[in-house]
Amino acid sequence: MSGIPAQILSSSDDIHAYPAPDMVSLLLKNAEKFRDKALYIFLDDGVNESLRISYRDVVMKAKAVAAELQKNGKKGDHILLLFPAGIEFVISLYGCFLAGMVAIPAYPPRRRKVDPRFLSIIHDASPSAILTTKQIHSDLEQLNLGEIESDNINLLIYETIREDQAQEWIDPQVKPDDMLLLQYTSGSTGTPKGIMVSHGNMIHDSECIKQSFGFDENMVVVNWLPNFHDMGLIGNLIQPAYVGGSVVSMTPIRFIQDPVNWLKCITKYKGTCSGAPNFAYDYCVDKIPSESVEQLDLSTLNVLYNGSEPIRKQTLERFTHHFKHAKFSSKQFFPCYGMAETVLIITGGDFKAEPVYFNADAKSLENNKAILADEGKESRSLTASGFPWLGMSVMIVRPETKLPCQQGEIGEIWAKGGSVAQGYWNKPEATKETFHAYIEGTDDGPWLRTGDLGFIHEGQLYVSGRLKDLIIIRGSNFSPNDIEHSVENCHEALRKNASAAFSMDIDDEEKLIIIQEIERAYMRDFDEDEIFENIRNAVFA
Repeated sequence: MSGIPAQILSSSDDIHAYPAPDMVSLLLKNAEKFRDKALYIFLDDGVNESLRISYRDVVMKAKAVAAELQKNGKKGDHILLLFPAGIEFVISLYGCFLAGMVAIPAYPPRRRKVDPRFLSIIHDASPSAILTTKQIHSDLEQLNLGEIESDNINLLIYETIREDQAQEWIDPQVKPDDMLLLQYTSGSTGTPKGIMVSHGNMIHDSECIKQSFGFDENMVVVNWLPNFHDMGLIGNLIQPAYVGGSVVSMTPIRFIQDPVNWLKCITKYKGTCSGAPNFAYDYCVDKIPSESVEQLDLSTLNVLYNGSEPIRKQTLERFTHHFKHAKFSSKQFFPCYGMAETVLIITGGDFKAEPVYFNADAKSLENNKAILADEGKESRSLTASGFPWLGMSVMIVRPETKLPCQQGEIGEIWAKGGSVAQGYWNKPEATKETFHAYIEGTDDGPWLRTGDLGFIHEGQLYVSGRLKDLIIIRGSNFSPNDIEHSVENCHEALRKNASAAFSMDIDDEEKLIIIQEIERAYMRDFDEDEIFENIRNAVFA
């Protein structure tokens, strides 16, 4: 392996950076330090405050939940949390932490319909109890859930827990390696897997977020992301509690119904941080008219992060231009990269700098090469996702040989460090394959195999695609995300963020299949031949 100019980014840890060794100590410490400061503010309708609660009250209520859990179980028990967005979820989550038990956030099943994902999580996680609201408890009783009854899972109702039970709480004396959270993957390509996050993992990743984003106790986060997704859970609910900040939160449906609610909330509460996946920024541009923009003030934002899906230069530029009269500038954007297997973040750049782009030669990308495009050549712009923090490292590796990639070569992104979780619950083979990778012929490891493709250029990580999603047509590699983006922007009749690209073997040949929605306004009058021609040119020209 000597002599190969490997693509690797490393960072130095700082053992003095962490305010506490575990989440129990952290919550108790900040409840005492920030006592009456508002930690969570909820806007049920997306506009008006429905609840404002302090650090002290959050932890006191969480102690009561913890005492109830301790009365009904033991340290290390798995607790399935079924809650809508709101303070009940947050307090129950921290109650699990304070009880020394393992929290499992999950989306409640629909009424009168058994959700296969929900049943899969129950079977895999083997929870000793389900903690939920009266309403969801009633919904569960109406479903045919023999699995719960046969497994003797205790059903606990949040509203029945007395606040005076807080005085019965017993410190569980947790250690950094004790499991804190089972964060289930989306399961879009199979059975969801439970990621084992320890107290130490959470503290490490929270400090990585704090340092890379430049956070302190003055942070005000504005959140609309779901509880059970790592970006909303770790980045927007737990991170403010970690640094001593505040959160203003609305439900995802309030954003979808009217995205200006999100930006009005940033304006009203002088939000210093917010963020979302890439689609949300296009959605804001498409749905918020210019006259509404002039009533907004986004100048207080230090960080508006973008992650969880491909980060488009075009999207960042559209949003920056559309909201320039709301005092927004491109410097406020913060592209970053991470995944649930590392709690949340792996890399993040300089939060004070402009986003960085790599104008890649399109044909070279199809051959797994990252080469800057010559002027006039077909190109694709990729957004830098920064660099690792606090002892984390990333390396670009050839997935077939497990050898480091040379400069200019695209390969799988591998990561290691304190944020990497303990593995997948009850799945030793999958854990070994994903979490215990080693550079071939060496003892360099264990590394986490992210399954994402990318490269390193001038000290920054660039994510170029997903290994398992690659479509190979006539010897060239295509990313479904790139195809979908090209297609939906090739004709005005095609709806944004409403396409799917995949391949199928037809007559022993891999064929590209594209499904694309038409905008409602064009449903009765569109030129089919023209659209098909535009799509072919967009993908294969």
